[in-house]
Amino acid sequence: MTLGMGYKAAVEGIQFLTVFYSSTCMITGYKIFREIGLTGKKLFRATALLSLFPWFFLFAGGVNNDMLSVALGFGAILTTIRWYKNPKISNLMMVAVTLGLGMFTKLSMGLLAPAIAYVFLMKFISVCKRRDSLIITKKGEKEIGVIYMIFGFALFAIVVFPLGLGWQVKNLILWEMPLTYVPSLSHTNVQYIGFHSVFERFFGVTVDTVTNPFVIWGDGGVYDFWEYNMGLGALKTGIFGEDSFFALSGSSSVEEVIISTIGQGACSLLYFFSFGLIAFSLVSCFFFFKNKFYGLHKLSVRMLLIICVTFLGNYIVFCFGYPFTCTMNFRYIVPCLFLPIISLSSVTAENESSFAKRACCKAVGVFTKGFCICGVLVYVLLALMPY
Repeated sequence: MTLGMGYKAAVEGIQFLTVFYSSTCMITGYKIFREIGLTGKKLFRATALLSLFPWFFLFAGGVNNDMLSVALGFGAILTTIRWYKNPKISNLMMVAVTLGLGMFTKLSMGLLAPAIAYVFLMKFISVCKRRDSLIITKKGEKEIGVIYMIFGFALFAIVVFPLGLGWQVKNLILWEMPLTYVPSLSHTNVQYIGFHSVFERFFGVTVDTVTNPFVIWGDGGVYDFWEYNMGLGALKTGIFGEDSFFALSGSSSVEEVIISTIGQGACSLLYFFSFGLIAFSLVSCFFFFKNKFYGLHKLSVRMLLIICVTFLGNYIVFCFGYPFTCTMNFRYIVPCLFLPIISLSSVTAENESSFAKRACCKAVGVFTKGFCICGVLVYVLLALMPY
């Protein structure tokens, strides 16, 4: 706008950046799957589910910090896995830069820290167990030792803390703003759902909440309540955001009616396939852990498990601490995608002998294709709507 550009054109220009950030997530996710050990059909299915997950389409057009923070968070996960396999200081600095910038962009990316610290600890313990752990050079070749790792961790701290906490510390010093400050709505706000019980927030559903693929906002005149189930809130915002798509005005053209009808059908199918994949993922996680990760890189999978638990735990605490419909949003738990996608892709890509298991694997393939196709179709049709 400073350069004489209009507001709308300026926003469109900024969206080039968020599209780029979204695209890098797809590439980084693919590389993470490769580093963990996925190959062939498993790698293809995992990459398809992550790359065509609707949230990345939606936030590629967003004008906020979410997409960049997620892209940097994915980078921190990838560089941590690579550092574990090759613990050079240069690789460690990549972890520090991606994590630090991720926290600088959005402090919640600091939730990756426990998982990364776990990887650091495991590697440090493995080095300490070697007899020659204090030796830095051996037979003329560079050997990673305790002193080398301690020096690397010190450099890591020097880089990550100023990057990750500098902005928050500045605001604390200048304006006494708490480090984890989140502006809250009043309890008199219409979005307030704190009167629902803990059971209702976790498991409470009605026919309306389950059958409506979009987040229910009670001020629309159709419903007299607001979305309150945390799981449904995360699912709906993960595939459709906080909006309702393909609504028609009083005077709609034939083109609008056709696109709206097809689009609403695609939204319903996408919602249905999402439920199916969630069910298959939960079952797959059980067999995935039972069969010891199907030969994948164990420490990396454990790191993703810690990430999943940390982000989900924070999401639950956040939803209860700020009990409003707008709080229940998938953008707070995006890194949790990795574990269920890897579990589902690993378990269902195995060659099964029994008819029942083969049928389940075929069903997962159908639901995966349906989910990916419907996700693309919804957003292509949405772009064609002449709003």
